[in-house]
Amino acid sequence: MLINKICPMCKKNAFLRINSDQEKEFENYACYGGLIQEKLKSFNDFEREFVKTGYCPECQENLFMKELSKDENRFFTQDDIRDDVVEKFLNDTAEVHVDENGTLERVLDCRKAILSPFAEKLSVNEKLLYLYEFDLENEFEVDLDTGKVTEIK
Repeated sequence: MLINKICPMCKKNAFLRINSDQEKEFENYACYGGLIQEKLKSFNDFEREFVKTGYCPECQENLFMKELSKDENRFFTQDDIRDDVVEKFLNDTAEVHVDENGTLERVLDCRKAILSPFAEKLSVNEKLLYLYEFDLENEFEVDLDTGKVTEIK
C-alpha cells in the first residue's frame, strides 16, 4: 500500500510504501486516533512524521537535522517516476476498439496491462504507483526485490 501526501514545504508529491502489518496500524490510527508513537509502532520517525504532517524525508532532514538511513527509506516522490516510460507503457497496453459510432478509441484493461510483458519496463515504484492510481492494491502485489507483479489470491 502507498500513503500519498503533498509536502507542505516543498510541494512535492511524496509516497510511502507500507507493508500489510503497517497498513493495519495505519488504518487503526486513521480511524481511532491516539498517540502516533503508540499506534504506529512499526513506523520509523520519518514515516510517522510523514503520516502526521506530510513533510517528505528531504524536508524532514532539513527541518530536524537528522538523516534517513538508506536501508530504512521506503519513500519516493513523483520526481522518481519516469513519465515517458509510464506513458509508453500505457500506450503499448491500450487496445484500439471501434465504438458504436465507428470512432476509434483506446481502451486500457488496467488489470491485464500490469501483468503484461510491457510492465517489465516499469520500476518497482512505477508499478506501485500504477496499482495505487488504478485502485488495484488489494488485487495485486509487487515483489520489491524482483519487481514481479502477482495477483493476490
